[in-house]
Amino acid sequence: MLPDLRPLKLATASRLLDPSKRICQYEVPGGGVCRDENCEDAHLSRIAGHGGRGGAEPTDPETAEYLLNALPSKWLADNNVSLPKVSSAIRQVRLKNPQMGFEERVAHALAALGPSLPP
Repeated sequence: MLPDLRPLKLATASRLLDPSKRICQYEVPGGGVCRDENCEDAHLSRIAGHGGRGGAEPTDPETAEYLLNALPSKWLADNNVSLPKVSSAIRQVRLKNPQMGFEERVAHALAALGPSLPP
């Protein structure tokens, strides 16, 4: 069973929101997209992803650290799982399957590290 990744994703998105910046005029009110790569305004589409998919994702090391704190310590010990191993597994899955969603990528990486997690 995959740990709840929502707190990790929310923490990542909140780091990208700067309350001192205004939301880009091209993204509101109609949900448009700013095409200026040098625009200094806040871009909700870059945080949430277009159509609510994709968007801001934690780095592989951030995800690995979160997982080490969220997974059962017995499973980690039984499978000799370490921070570098988790980070490497996530990276390998991401590189082999760039279109794969975040949760699916994490699930594949954990499956490569050991048997199924207990519920």
